[in-house]
Amino acid sequence: MSTVKSIPEGVQAVFPMLVCRNPAAEMSFCADAFGAVEQVRRPGPDGSAIHIAMRIHGAFLVVQAEFPDAVASRAPASDGSSPVVIFVYVPDVDQAVDRAVAAGARVATLPSSGLRRSNVAPLPACVRSPLMSIEMVFMSCLL
Repeated sequence: MSTVKSIPEGVQAVFPMLVCRNPAAEMSFCADAFGAVEQVRRPGPDGSAIHIAMRIHGAFLVVQAEFPDAVASRAPASDGSSPVVIFVYVPDVDQAVDRAVAAGARVATLPSSGLRRSNVAPLPACVRSPLMSIEMVFMSCLL
């Protein structure tokens, strides 16, 4: 009798799945901007990617195409609003923003070296992917 694992090896029990209109484009952006490494890609009937699992600095996440009829999932509104934001600690916020912009991101807020909150310094910066599906907030931590 074979043993069935409830959680795949190397995957945490809870992880984000971000619904978008073009998973392949989002994967490409995440690789260029954040150093994401693709783990799994599943094609749809037409051969285009409908599901891509990746790792960003060891964290596991999935981008997936919309399936409004099968799973109640829709991509964020085209104005860039989304109820989902991913926070990423990075050693250099300015460098992370520059890399994301070079990969096509739109800057929502720039980092601020003014008022400091808890152990976050400087204040975070927020960028959105070119297709407005992924919003990332970059932070550094005070030691």
